Amino acid sequence: MKKLFNTLMFLALGSAATYADNTLRIADFVINAGEQKTLEIELNNDDNALSSLQFDIALPKGLTYVDGSVVKATDRITRTSHTVKVVAQKNGDYRFGIFSNEAQDKAQVAIAGKAGAILSITVKAEENCEGGVITFNEITGSDATVAGKVEKVPVKGVAGKASVSAGELAVTSTKNLFLAGKKVVVDFNVKNDVKLSGMSAIVTLPEGVTFAEGDKVVYGKRLSENVVADVAAVEGKTNTYKLTLSSFTNDVFAEGDALFGLNLVAGEGFKGGDLVLSEVKFANPKGIEFLVENAFAYKLNATLVGAEKWKITDVYEVISVMKGKKENPNADLTEDDKVNIRDVYSVIKLMK
Repeated sequence: MKKLFNTLMFLALGSAATYADNTLRIADFVINAGEQKTLEIELNNDDNALSSLQFDIALPKGLTYVDGSVVKATDRITRTSHTVKVVAQKNGDYRFGIFSNEAQDKAQVAIAGKAGAILSITVKAEENCEGGVITFNEITGSDATVAGKVEKVPVKGVAGKASVSAGELAVTSTKNLFLAGKKVVVDFNVKNDVKLSGMSAIVTLPEGVTFAEGDKVVYGKRLSENVVADVAAVEGKTNTYKLTLSSFTNDVFAEGDALFGLNLVAGEGFKGGDLVLSEVKFANPKGIEFLVENAFAYKLNATLVGAEKWKITDVYEVISVMKGKKENPNADLTEDDKVNIRDVYSVIKLMK
């Protein structure tokens, strides 16, 4: 069977005069290094019937198909309507075949529907996976829904992009209240599935916030003494900086709760805004880079309730925390590890 399937099993003579665009695609996705992920293979066949379909999928280096993971989308392909086969090819591609279960001399059953997933598969990103493009090759479709008549149906492949991430970036700080002139360290960590030894990111500070004097970066316990942080202003962009963490010895980040912190301070008139990390990249000791999906935003507040100015609502916020009705780590304005009337007075002072 494998030998037969390595050739085109259902090529038929004859052709149709005109067909609308029929496409196969896998949507762009992000996967963590070392992770498995389920992907949908979508078929858009407009008004054209397809009774059988064969195609090869080429995966980028380090991204592999998990054997036996193919699953039919039962609203389009059922146990009784079609058989699905998957065979690895010598060139590293995977050949998929969807064949009607009807006898060849009878009218074949068409794949149901005109758009959406027909199959799902699971892939795994190895530690050396750098991501890349997923392509469809050797696509052959046929329409044999009329007994004794078989026509080729052209189908195009739409390439999808696989981006590899190192893990999930998160803020570990519990307080995000910025009072004018007071330094605040915002701590970051990454939940990684592979060994990491370097990082870079674009840091954008909200209007009214700057790096504090002295060290701009606080080193977390995950970083060895060899790791050095560098923060450089991005030319032509206000409040935007390039952050890098690296070492000549490629020291691997240790386990722990905080990777690094940004030492920040707000000026007079700060009204709140987002601290944004974008273009975040991590690197492993071999120099392979991993992207973190999307930009990461963390809200910095100028008041307890997140408004631009201190108001009576901030007094109510402290009282609610005092009564145990709410939780707000920022309500301890006096930093004595308890929320009491002194914090209410602190808010009233700030209102003036």
